[in-house]
Amino acid sequence: MADKQVYSSGQNGALWILPNGPNTKPSYLPCYDLEDIAQSKGSITLIQCINERGEYETLGATRAAPEPTTTSLGTYLGPVADWMETVNCPFGLYVMLSCGQRGVFENWDRAMLLQVKAVTNHNISGVVRREEDVPAMHTFDIEAAPGITHYFRLTSAEQPIDTAITGNILSMRFSDDVACWDSCGGGAALCDYGIATTAGTASASGQVLLSPSLGNTAEWVPTAAAPFDVNEDVADAIFLKVGRDTNMIIAARGTTDASAPAEIARSLDNGATWTTVNVGSTNGEYFVKKGALFALNAYEIYAVSSGGRIYKSEDKGVTWEVREDATITTDPYHAIAMANSRVGYAVGSSGLVVKTLDGGKTWGQTGSAAGSDALYSVSTLSRNRVWVGSTQGVIYETINGGVTWKSRQLFGNTSPVNDMAWLDDYTAYAANGATVQFTINGGFSWEKIDDTTNLLGADASSINACSTRLVYSAAGNNIVQSAL
Repeated sequence: MADKQVYSSGQNGALWILPNGPNTKPSYLPCYDLEDIAQSKGSITLIQCINERGEYETLGATRAAPEPTTTSLGTYLGPVADWMETVNCPFGLYVMLSCGQRGVFENWDRAMLLQVKAVTNHNISGVVRREEDVPAMHTFDIEAAPGITHYFRLTSAEQPIDTAITGNILSMRFSDDVACWDSCGGGAALCDYGIATTAGTASASGQVLLSPSLGNTAEWVPTAAAPFDVNEDVADAIFLKVGRDTNMIIAARGTTDASAPAEIARSLDNGATWTTVNVGSTNGEYFVKKGALFALNAYEIYAVSSGGRIYKSEDKGVTWEVREDATITTDPYHAIAMANSRVGYAVGSSGLVVKTLDGGKTWGQTGSAAGSDALYSVSTLSRNRVWVGSTQGVIYETINGGVTWKSRQLFGNTSPVNDMAWLDDYTAYAANGATVQFTINGGFSWEKIDDTTNLLGADASSINACSTRLVYSAAGNNIVQSAL
């Protein structure tokens, strides 16, 4: 314990606020005290019965919903109103811990975010006293969404990959299933199960790789069979649970075939066997990159193609129906994301963003996000709040469903934003050139996870944020884990 760093409230703590919500300028709160933070996890009620020995036996437990996270802020009462006196809407409150200058937002070693929903009480004290002279103070009781988002400086390391794999990593995804050990079976940690896809070469097919936990090995390994032919890329793949003990992988061919339409391959046995399915009827069409596939569930799967078409499957990928038949553009779509079963967005060349409001039945063009720059990635935070990433290191946000867009330049890089992963309204990670960048203030400013650049060695094709403590990225022939 001798080398354990301990922070003190007077020397190392700082408070910041986003008074106008995500993707707005943060403001420093000087001369404030933060009281204890009470974070509810949700109380439990034991399920018990009396056994044959007359003793109470615990069979399990139920858990209540967590209560709001609560705390109080206090400061001196002065002649000018500060942010806490004027804020009326939900806001982000940051607790920063570091050894450096407090007035720099990015200067933190560890940070905490409270997504404040309301100031519930404003108390003023010490204004007038007859017999003692004390500072006039005011305190603000706040209630935030349950939970605290914790941020850490992560350390990166390469993941072991089967040495027989020579094609570049094109996409990577993880299952978000999390389970604790109980009477139904063993547990599963966040991002235990992952898949990645590779490019084909002149002598090898593009592969689908299984993560160590999924493949029961010490490294990422290819599935027993390849989904497509030699020299054909696997541009993207998704991983879905389709039965009690059955997983499904759907892989998308990323290479044109002049004599065949676009093609996906389905596997119900973790890649031991594959069934290929034609998507559409236009020969030469293919899927461009990660983001070409998106699944809300096994019955709502979308795909966007090189020929300006949008497809949907409602039967676990067995059949596909064209929903946008190249009437808006004949240029490639690069990525698609659905906010819910009805609202979704797809992006393509020349700043093109299209939108559906009826579950993919019809699509229409939104306002242009990026001028003539192609868009490579899209993330939906709600039906109206959407982020898209361009080829020039610029990302764009809309909060009104695509009517207008606001741009943000990533930190010191004009390389393509090939992929993005948003954890919540404030927290995101981006694959930008050979760097992994992240924001904790809703996109207003971005930082690099420093040691990813040397490890990736090429433009990152894929990013997966499991949590603020665990992030995966991929580029070239490398998969990098950034963790505590």
